[in-house]
Amino acid sequence: VFVEKGMRHGQKIVFRGEADEAPDTVPGDIVFVLQQKEHKTFTRKGSDLIVEKEITLVEALTGYTGTIKHLDGRTLLVKTQPGEIIRPGE
Repeated sequence: VFVEKGMRHGQKIVFRGEADEAPDTVPGDIVFVLQQKEHKTFTRKGSDLIVEKEITLVEALTGYTGTIKHLDGRTLLVKTQPGEIIRPGE
């Protein structure tokens, strides 16, 4: 079953007419209901994945460079420029 990016908890994936077939009956539907699991790094807000990372005041004021391992295995570089002020929630 292919789960598209952004699908939500409880969302259904339906395969119409794909259930068992029998003579003189109409095949039923196969229905998968998505169950979202908790993750130790990411939380979800709508279609977005959120990571909370605590940084020092010096890093917030002078620039920060770090990496995040994404769910698909990619390593993402997170970088701010010196002088770019980071505030809670940004």
